[in-house]
Formats: sequence, structure tokens, C-alpha cells
Amino acid sequence: LELGQVAAGAIIHYLSTTQNNKTAHISGITRIQSEHYVWLDRFTIKNLELLKSSHEFGTSLAQVIDKTSTPMGARLLRNWILLPLLSIERIQARLDMVEYFVENYFDHDALINLLKQTGDIERVASKLAMEKISPRELLQLRKSLELLPDILVILKASGNIQLGLLADKLNLCQKLREVISNTISDDPPAIVSKGNVIKSGCNEELDDLRNVIRNSKQLLLDIQIKEAEKTGISSLKIGFNNVFGYYLEVTNKYKDHDLIPDTWVRKQTLANAERYISEELKQLETKILTAEEKIGDLEEKIYYELVLKAIEYLQPLQQNAKNIAFLDCILSFAT
Repeated sequence: LELGQVAAGAIIHYLSTTQNNKTAHISGITRIQSEHYVWLDRFTIKNLELLKSSHEFGTSLAQVIDKTSTPMGARLLRNWILLPLLSIERIQARLDMVEYFVENYFDHDALINLLKQTGDIERVASKLAMEKISPRELLQLRKSLELLPDILVILKASGNIQLGLLADKLNLCQKLREVISNTISDDPPAIVSKGNVIKSGCNEELDDLRNVIRNSKQLLLDIQIKEAEKTGISSLKIGFNNVFGYYLEVTNKYKDHDLIPDTWVRKQTLANAERYISEELKQLETKILTAEEKIGDLEEKIYYELVLKAIEYLQPLQQNAKNIAFLDCILSFAT
């Protein structure tokens, strides 16, 4: 056992130093107790065609009995095939659950329908730990978690002791569901840098910047109308050039009148007009010209903060994945 611990430590050290220093999803190491399973060597596995057939058009045992609905269940079923139980009690507990679903096909079908909508929580959890999860995967995680209450109700109502214990192990992760729902848009892109990842109403500054881009023409017009009414200069216009940016243009007709506010700053003199800038127009110009870049930076910041919050739920997510996979295998046997 001591040599096993040394080897395991060496593997984790290797992963941390050469592959990725984010290994939070490796939450524990367990030893396969040989006295608990029928031990199969690789020659037996190959000759019995448990996972793959030796023949081009052959069929393996896994292909025959695998009726799982999730990738998690499919992976666990292969483990079960390679490590058959020796414990009569554990075998009987599995059979009792299988028997329940054979006899209660409404629950069987309802659960299979729910599992088919569940994403690969196990894979998503590992990507989350490495901070390499995409917005779409986070959205799928939320949808998967939203199915758990319905799964839990069916298991609890079954009256089967083992299924009841399985239900008790499910963690609904309600706060995580809520924070993802309030942050990620309903149809996000695959990459954060594409934009429109963060939902409207999530962040006031982001909403303001988006409003600036969407309604920049109207916001400029609003300033023009307001300044025209305030000064009495009916012909007041707002223009833009690459040298001075946005400006208020006043024709020479009003140039020598006392209509120009002291807060305006002269920017350019033309043959027939004067151009000015006001503090309000300057602020709006800064917002318009930098809005897109700021939106990108802000969305990435909010998304990264969400990923860090989600990482706090890593262990419950892995536990859910494990239990969903177990249920999937039981349902597969019943099928």
C-alpha cells in the first residue's frame, strides 16, 4: 500500500508540473480491493470480447448490454463489466433496484427520458476544475442540474430502500443553478470572446455600455435637441471627424450672440461655423469609442468570476455525476 501511495503521489506531481496545475477535480484516490471483485487480466478481457470483438463484424458484451442514456453511465458500465462484484449483498442490492424498474415501467421510462436530457456532468466538472469550460457547457450544466429535482422525486417515491439512499446522495446545487441562470445568456456562443455571453440585467455597467452601442445615434440626437432647446440655437448640429471626434457645430449666424454656454470648449473654427465640445458630449464620445473593448473585458471578467464560483461546487457535481451514472446503469440493466 505504501508503494501505491508513492506511485499515486508521483503521478499527481507529474500532472501538476507538466500538464496542468489545476487538478482540483482529482479529489481522492482509492485502491481497488481485489477481494471485492473478480480479477480479470487483459488476455481474459480480450478473449471473452468484453469490450471489443476480435472479429471485424463481431459484437462485444458491452455492445449487447449497454442501454445507457448518458456518457457517464456508459463509462461506469464498462468498469462494472471489467470488475464484476464478488459481494452477494451488493449484487442483490443492484438486482433489487433492477427488479423495481422492470416492474414499474412508468418510473423507468420517466427517468430514462430525464437522463437523456442530462449532459456529461463528470466531463464538465473536470473542465470546470481546469477553468477551460465554455459558456455553452455551463448552460448545459445548469440544464442538467434543473432535472435533478424531478429525478429525486421519482426515486424517493419508489419506496425502494436503495433508490431512496441514492436520492439522498443527490445535491441539487440550487445556488449554482441560480447564479448560472442569472449570469449566462440563453443562447451563448461557444467562446467567451465572441460576446453576448452575459445576460442583460446581470451587470449595470455592462447594460449601460450595451445601451450606448445600440442607441448611440439616439443618445447623440438627445444631446443635440437638449442643447438646442437650452441655448435657443435651432440649427445646432452634432458631427464627427477623426481629428476632433464628436462636436457641436454652430453657424456664424449665432457665433457673436451670447448663446454659447461658458462650459462649451471651442475646438475648430471654419469659414461659416464654429465647432465646440461639451463635457456631456465628451463623456458620451469616450463611452461610444471604447464601449466594445470595455464590453469584451467586462464580459470576460464576469464570466471568470462565475467559473470561480462554480468551482466551489466541484465535489457535489462529481458526486451527482457518480450517482447519475449508477442510476443509468441500473436502468440500462432493467431495459
